[in-house]
Amino acid sequence: MRRIFSLFVVMVIVLTATAAFAYTDISSGSVVAEGLGAPGQTTTNGYRAAKVDALRNLLEQTENVLVDSQTIVRDAMVQSDVISIRVNGLVKGARITDKYKDDLGYHVVMEIPVYGGANSLAAAVLPQKPQVSFPEPETFVPRVIQSRNEPVIEEKPVPVSKENPAPTETPGTSVEMAPALPAPNQSGTMAPSGYSTIIVPPDKTKLELPKPPVNQNTPAPSADDSIYTTKPTSPGTYTGVIVDCQGLELQTNMAPAIWAANNQVVYGAENFPHEDIISRGYVSYTKSLTSGVERAGNNPIIIKAAKVERSCIPVISDADAAMILQENKATGFLNKGNVVFVK
Repeated sequence: MRRIFSLFVVMVIVLTATAAFAYTDISSGSVVAEGLGAPGQTTTNGYRAAKVDALRNLLEQTENVLVDSQTIVRDAMVQSDVISIRVNGLVKGARITDKYKDDLGYHVVMEIPVYGGANSLAAAVLPQKPQVSFPEPETFVPRVIQSRNEPVIEEKPVPVSKENPAPTETPGTSVEMAPALPAPNQSGTMAPSGYSTIIVPPDKTKLELPKPPVNQNTPAPSADDSIYTTKPTSPGTYTGVIVDCQGLELQTNMAPAIWAANNQVVYGAENFPHEDIISRGYVSYTKSLTSGVERAGNNPIIIKAAKVERSCIPVISDADAAMILQENKATGFLNKGNVVFVK
């Protein structure tokens, strides 16, 4: 009996520890909680008790929302009395979305919006940050620079045309060659049009390919991998980005980001005005590649995350980062916040 009791205690501790790492899911765009009033009392008193219980649960759920990769709402409330007052006021004014009675008693469901203006959780807790522009594609996949004194890269240049004129050259100086044909990187994906993942320092004669981040837990490619956009087929026509994070235990948060290798930020809160973030956010979450992805438009780029950092930040390859940044220059889908994370 003592052994059984000990095993039970261990299981409770393990489950408690696991639950501590499960943050409130805000995929729906709201924080939702339900309260229960005991049966056997008047309807008025039953629903009143259920509402009190719902408000308590809603505050608990709200406090467990990730603000960013390092902070939950509870931490922000402890650090700032202003934020604490805002959050408590927001919860007290929560909207009742459903109430009903069954054999268990009286039920009340309440919610607060994550985004949507002044009366939202984002307005209560998200700090204002200076806005910065998106990084240039060259930040992640640099163009190849050659001169007569540098080693020759054995790649065929793109044929010269009106759209791609031949470079002018002065003997003994470095010039930028016509963009090389896309070259496969070590993950099997292709570099974006006009860029090459091949980098050759002047003092070396051997080609070196940058190694994209590798997720050891990612299964081997299958026939389904054909859905991923490894090279734009119709440049300038894309409407958004879908980042597939299935199987990587991605957690939702209010200020998400996309990183490339070495934790370089590709996309994040700093790229948007504070008012826009509060109004509608800049990332939606879903659990399917085929439903709940309307935010990305009717012709999205679909890329696979290599891994997830800090439980909530998808990391993509440098080649994919350069590709979406280059395509964004044509249609501005990143500027519009047309990004979806698939959990």
